[in-house]
Amino acid sequence: MANLIATKNAGSVVFSDVNLDVNSESHLELVFNEDSINKSVVTILGTRKKTRVFRRNFGSYLLDILFDPMDPITTERIKREIITAIEEWEPRIVLKNTEVLPDYPNQQYYVSLEYQIPALGNKSATFTFNLATG
Repeated sequence: MANLIATKNAGSVVFSDVNLDVNSESHLELVFNEDSINKSVVTILGTRKKTRVFRRNFGSYLLDILFDPMDPITTERIKREIITAIEEWEPRIVLKNTEVLPDYPNQQYYVSLEYQIPALGNKSATFTFNLATG
């Protein structure tokens, strides 16, 4: 898991992480709260299990499932894998709703995660992203 920092700021907890999406023109920067959590979710889902030397179980099988045929069964498997991986590796959030919708013409899945952050007074957040198939 990425290096996560929780700091006290005016009585509330603030999560921060290093933004790994830097290019040659940008500087190293921090992301906070939902952005930090969303970056962690991307890392979890984008890391194949058994690829981290000292954390063999970290990650998910999501990237392997994306090579399966686009059908309702695969859509449900993707949804279950996302839920399982996030519940196992992102303890800062409570998933409230997970939606995975296939976009057959564009060969991708639309994913929407609705979650709460207990450490931030059960603040609600939504993270949406697309998953391209193999």
